[in-house]
Amino acid sequence: MKIAAVVDGAGDYDLILGARLQKELYQKIEATHGKIFWEDAHKLLCEKISKYQVPVYGIDSSANILAYGATVNNRKEFDFFSKLLERNGYSEKLVNVRDCEKVVEPLIVTFKRIEEARNVILSVAARFLSLRGYISKSILHQVLNYSLTFLCAIATLVTSKAKVFVVANDHSPMPVAFSVVAKYFGVTTLYIQHAEVTEIFPRNDFDFSILRNQASRNVYEKIAPLTGESIYLSRIDKDLTLGRILHSRQLLREKVDPAIVIYPSSSFVVGELGELVRRLRLGGVPSDVRVKPHPSFSAFEVFDKLNVGVLKEVPEYPHIAICGNSSVVVELLARGNLVYQYFKLDSIVDDYYGFVRRGLTSSLADIDTSGKFWSDDKDGKAWGAVLGEYLPNLDTDRNLIEKRRESLFFRKLFVASGLSREWDHAISKEFSFYRDLFCFNQTFTNFMRAGRAARYGDLWIIKRLNSYFDSRSPLLSKLFNSADLTVCQSILDFWLIAKRIEWTGYPPSHENIALLIEFACNYSGGEGAEKWVEAKIFDIILRHSNNFTLIGFLNRTRHFRVENASINRRIAFLRFAQADQDQGHTLLKYFDYRKADLTPLERLKISVQCLLKVRGEFEFSDYQEVERKFIEYLPAISAEYKLAVINVYDQLRDRVVLLDVKRNSDQFQRFVAMVESKLVSREGFSFIRLSDGEGYLFRDYSEHFSEDDALNRERHWWGQEIPADLREKISNNAKAAIQNADVLGIPSVYRFLRDHSDKSVTLKNSVQGRGLLSVLEGIRMLDRGSAIYTDDKANLAVFNNMQVLRKIAQLAGKVIIVSSGEPNNLKNILGETIDTRLISIPTHNKTLKNDRYTSFEQPLPFLFQNICDAISGLAVAGDLVLVGAGVAGKIFMDTAKSKGAVALDMGSAMDEILGAGIHSLH
Repeated sequence: MKIAAVVDGAGDYDLILGARLQKELYQKIEATHGKIFWEDAHKLLCEKISKYQVPVYGIDSSANILAYGATVNNRKEFDFFSKLLERNGYSEKLVNVRDCEKVVEPLIVTFKRIEEARNVILSVAARFLSLRGYISKSILHQVLNYSLTFLCAIATLVTSKAKVFVVANDHSPMPVAFSVVAKYFGVTTLYIQHAEVTEIFPRNDFDFSILRNQASRNVYEKIAPLTGESIYLSRIDKDLTLGRILHSRQLLREKVDPAIVIYPSSSFVVGELGELVRRLRLGGVPSDVRVKPHPSFSAFEVFDKLNVGVLKEVPEYPHIAICGNSSVVVELLARGNLVYQYFKLDSIVDDYYGFVRRGLTSSLADIDTSGKFWSDDKDGKAWGAVLGEYLPNLDTDRNLIEKRRESLFFRKLFVASGLSREWDHAISKEFSFYRDLFCFNQTFTNFMRAGRAARYGDLWIIKRLNSYFDSRSPLLSKLFNSADLTVCQSILDFWLIAKRIEWTGYPPSHENIALLIEFACNYSGGEGAEKWVEAKIFDIILRHSNNFTLIGFLNRTRHFRVENASINRRIAFLRFAQADQDQGHTLLKYFDYRKADLTPLERLKISVQCLLKVRGEFEFSDYQEVERKFIEYLPAISAEYKLAVINVYDQLRDRVVLLDVKRNSDQFQRFVAMVESKLVSREGFSFIRLSDGEGYLFRDYSEHFSEDDALNRERHWWGQEIPADLREKISNNAKAAIQNADVLGIPSVYRFLRDHSDKSVTLKNSVQGRGLLSVLEGIRMLDRGSAIYTDDKANLAVFNNMQVLRKIAQLAGKVIIVSSGEPNNLKNILGETIDTRLISIPTHNKTLKNDRYTSFEQPLPFLFQNICDAISGLAVAGDLVLVGAGVAGKIFMDTAKSKGAVALDMGSAMDEILGAGIHSLH
């Protein structure tokens, strides 16, 4: 019944099987109407089955996971399953029976069982065929293949000790035969869906199933209730967003000359393919029409007559895709292509998978192809929601749950099959928390406030939330936006309010801070959680409040003491005290660095980061002196620092002349004078900063910055991972801009000193640390011997001084500010006498809801070329261009320089000018 389901429902299946049915043994018994009488078919079965020398596959007796599949698509699914095993921490290997050695020999041990199987098959086949009367050659062919494979499966699996049997096809004779026999022998069966399904498919009765998407689950449940455990997982590795797909499709609509690729199914009508190509060319479609055949197709000579190119793989570039009845439609849509279907390409029932019916694609039969038919295409409002049912990558609530169920699914599979005896409660706990937090947030928030989520434990919740934050999960933005800042009745409320203040720059009112303090004073969530809460309030007060509030808080804390805090928190406290010249001294009773028991490294950090002076002069004003002390006081990283940092500075030494601009007034004045002279002489000039984030640009030159680090940064900056081609374009353009810069700010000892403590054992302990090392490695490779070098924080040392900035601006023809700052906050920052123009750009992901910034529908990478064009059209020689745009903004400095303007990388100095409250505290 499984193999007959699709044969019966797919129209003329004889055409799909094609040459496989042109065997003499079928033609001999074929009746005049092309069908075969069931008794003749059964007689042929009896003859073949009774004489069949049953082959046996020699499988390794130690193999715990077996599979059966021969096609390219089946093997892709097996590879996918192997990757799933690996990423879920399992060492078991999948063995494909089809690849094992096959022998034909007497089956002494299993002879009786095989003979019983022959009799059962013939008996069942007689009943099955007699009910049909006349049958098609397709049915006979498939039943024969199933029957012979069934015998082979009995002989092969009878001695196997495998725990799991995997198939990637639920209606083809050979995989079905093996899965049925495996289940008969008590082996757990796992189905991995290799293509889209329709309601003509057989019922899904496997023990476990890895489906392709929610749409497939819906179809299977319409056929019959699912009896086993199922999950759907994406076969596409890269992160997808609906916005990115829509953007790509819109760009295709605007193209005059797009590439067109035709995707025939495995059995297509050659004449109709030729007619389609002719029709497209008559309609004025460009000559770039190619064909990507089905993986199982081999008669490539038919394409030579059509004068079209043949592709071996689905192309990465955006294109117009024309398909027959093919499940490749979903993959093509995921890549941002415009997809149309031409059902005459094959003999399958029109709209077999229902993509046109559901509005995902359009039928070419309904479209006038005499012109640029793609330009009138539109995506309706419901289009994205439907696409989410086919693409698990898109963040719908259902898809989010399935993504997170993966570890739980595999644990269930391993326990149910006997591959594992232990249930991992941590996996189910983490899944439940993730599901409740992100998919049922309001209900879960109420549960937390009512104290009905105690099973998690508050410290565990804090650690999980911090892990989502550290990985820059885009889902957190939704939580931050929904957080009620006036209610703090649980650790979840507290975490969301505190992180929203820290992350998005939300300026808390006195009432907000008082609410958090009251929560902390009455909170009982265990010592670890209580300590974390108090430390977080301490940070918020330092960033947003005053001495009075801080003193009141410190007098009420149960655990937090400044003298016991991390060294960076103590330094932040001292800088907070320094900022209040009148009352700051009153805070020293909580921590007086002069009397404290400090390590040499801690004393060095305090002196450098708090800019301490001795007899009116900075105690440390030369980076090389600080460097010597740093590696002396932290010997664990000494060798690494010399290799990764000092060696690079040795290469640049004679041009590292502005590194101490924050501490050396001569260097400060020299930098300012350089900028002023370029404005007066109307010469192009660019200052570009390279901090930890810019390690992203140099990952090809450095082993320090990994692919995961790069994706983390993309989520951090833009709320999503961007396409590989766009990533490469931004990186290449930015590196060219860096090579053309006049002054480069690079990581120095001051940053490494800030980021490390006595506990540090490596410079690579964080994504930020790896980014800094990546920048230095990249500079070593890109340096052309002409740029002058300064500290990567020179923007804060020089250009956040409004007096200096206004003085420079007065020498410019006009000032162009390239920023995501809210225009009303920017237009008069330099004074009304300065001719200021604004070029607005999309803001950072974390400030999307900050009213001091502007947001766009698309993040910056998708619009950077438009911004370059705007700068080119506005900037002229003698203009001053101030840029605050992150990694992509490096390109804008070079664009401005090419027009004869002076471009300054303002970075976070722009945020401080805006008073955004997102400056680094530590």
